Amino acid sequence: MKRSKLGSRANTYPRVVLQPFMADPTDQHRCHYTTEPATASLFNKPQYSDLKLKVGQECFYAHRVVLCAASEVFSVMLNNGWAESKNNELVLHEEGACAKVFDRFLYFCYSGSITISESYVIPLFTLADKYDVKPLYEECIKIIEQGLKVYVVHSSPSEDSAPSVSIQDDSIGFSQNSASGSSSSDDSTSSDPFDSDDSSSHETPSTSFASHQVPLSPIKTAHTLRLIGSETFPISVVIKMIQMWHNTRLSTAALYNLEARLGNQILQDNFINWSSLSQDLITQMLADSHFCYGEYILFRAAKAWLEQEPLRQVNEVISAVLCHIRYPLLEAHELYEVEKSSLVQTCEQVKNLIQEAMRYQLFQNFCSLEDKAKWNGTQFQLRKPRPR
Repeated sequence: MKRSKLGSRANTYPRVVLQPFMADPTDQHRCHYTTEPATASLFNKPQYSDLKLKVGQECFYAHRVVLCAASEVFSVMLNNGWAESKNNELVLHEEGACAKVFDRFLYFCYSGSITISESYVIPLFTLADKYDVKPLYEECIKIIEQGLKVYVVHSSPSEDSAPSVSIQDDSIGFSQNSASGSSSSDDSTSSDPFDSDDSSSHETPSTSFASHQVPLSPIKTAHTLRLIGSETFPISVVIKMIQMWHNTRLSTAALYNLEARLGNQILQDNFINWSSLSQDLITQMLADSHFCYGEYILFRAAKAWLEQEPLRQVNEVISAVLCHIRYPLLEAHELYEVEKSSLVQTCEQVKNLIQEAMRYQLFQNFCSLEDKAKWNGTQFQLRKPRPR
């Protein structure tokens, strides 16, 4: 009897059927793994090599298929239509600096990996541009832009103390935090065989304001803005970037960097580098709305450049240079000093600009809207730093 009661009671319990969990394809963990391509092991190895590259005194074992895949220029050169395609040795004529880093450039073509230092980024960029290796070209642009950074300094001058300054990074250059791609500044993770000689051969120049701090000129104390340009690259190299490079991003960044650095030299009445510039570069800088130093400072600089050589003191050159000064923005006493200049007195076009500036300062608050409409050109626009 007891067993039958227990048996009937057991039949009333709910039945539970256990089944294995079904795999959820959306909950799978995926691991991403990358390694050097197999072609990296072939770098400068005679095995399977079907081409020799001669660069200066160096000779590299190469493989046509690798070069053609990495470079559109090599692909064209090694095609059947070119004489080079039939030779087993290809002589490449490179400048000295480019020849020194050609092994790094070639290794990148094989491996896609490279460590780039500011000390040799310029020749690497030149090679990447020449042979149309786009990934390396873009990476070099980022590093060069970083070396051309410009800082905007806001000063608060007082009568009894030196100006206090605060720095705002208004660089138009590359920010490492926002870089795309797989570049890294951590050399420990790099497989570049050329890493070992990097740490001792290059010291990055400081871009801090402390290393560039100079007293403000009395003329400048009325203005509260100043530019501090990174000195990573020599001024001669920056000028070459402006005049010879066709990349707009870099030439624009180089121009801004040069304006910042020479502007601070001008504040110290140091016109050595400024006076050696070509007329084209002088007019390009003076015409730039981001060359944001006071107009009287820029007039003094333009005057110093014109007075450096007698051949510059002709009406055509005087007019071409001084017409870019924004005379309506001068203070009245500054305009008076400018108008008395002997250079101005010999040039009718500049005299007309100054007379128009005087009319503007006298009548801008009294004339009609129709008359004011003509006072809206570049001459009447304030210079401002480049946007971020």
